[in-house]
Amino acid sequence: MSESGQGRGMTYNISDGLNISDKISEATNKVIKQLSGKEHKGKKKVIDNIISFVGASGGTGTSTIVANVAQKIVDGGLSVLVIDSNICYPAQHTFFRIKQEIEKKDLVSFITGKNTVGESIEYIGELGVLTSNNRSLMDYINCDTKIVSKNMSDCLDRMASLFDVVLIDCSNRLEHDMINTILYKSNSIYCVWDEGIGCISNFEKLRGNLRILGIDPSKMRVILNKKTNIYYRESVFKSLKAELVDVLPFDTAVIESGLKAEVFIKKGSSTSKNSKEYANGISRLATKILRLGGYNNG
Repeated sequence: MSESGQGRGMTYNISDGLNISDKISEATNKVIKQLSGKEHKGKKKVIDNIISFVGASGGTGTSTIVANVAQKIVDGGLSVLVIDSNICYPAQHTFFRIKQEIEKKDLVSFITGKNTVGESIEYIGELGVLTSNNRSLMDYINCDTKIVSKNMSDCLDRMASLFDVVLIDCSNRLEHDMINTILYKSNSIYCVWDEGIGCISNFEKLRGNLRILGIDPSKMRVILNKKTNIYYRESVFKSLKAELVDVLPFDTAVIESGLKAEVFIKKGSSTSKNSKEYANGISRLATKILRLGGYNNG
């Protein structure tokens, strides 16, 4: 005996002897593919997998860290989505050599409702990138904030179930509703410092703003980037009661790798001592981020 029917545009067949569990799994994968444009391979997931990176001030190297950590995690066998919500200085398209086009579907076209999120993501193997295509701060300021916040919230809920890890290159412009939504939905927030003195006061301000928004400030941990052995003092972080996750060295080759639109950890950029230390630091950092997110490789 067999039966067939139709519902919501999908044809289904029920026959004796079929494995219903397999059929459900197959149908689910088809729906997921329609939503994201990719087959879901059902790998292990990071429990707290929405992870944002915010620069304590401009130029701390946040975008470079996001790109390299993303590549390292993908190289380890997990699927990653990178969202470039750096509304002042979007840069992820340069790291992953994604050609920018005037009418390209991107983060702004999605959050304003012009395109679906599946249409807006660029895929590089198991890495997805939701770029900001030649956008400026004005593109975000002119958006309807209610629509933007809802679309971003829905996006993060959906992407957290489709990708093993979602890494967000985030702005510290907390006055924008989209940034508030991202930080509120994030399971972890990493604040990237350099050794500029402004990072200390900006960190305190950022932490205070998180409290005002109803976001637990303990979500925020610190990564010290561009360490030069001049200003770094562990006592500073202890006095601020800030959890220092890792310290990455300064190296001009790392900066140049970004300017050349190459992902450092994938292509390499220099044989200098600090470059090697930076690569090792990225590996450590990726491992720590996964562990702190609840991923158990064993």
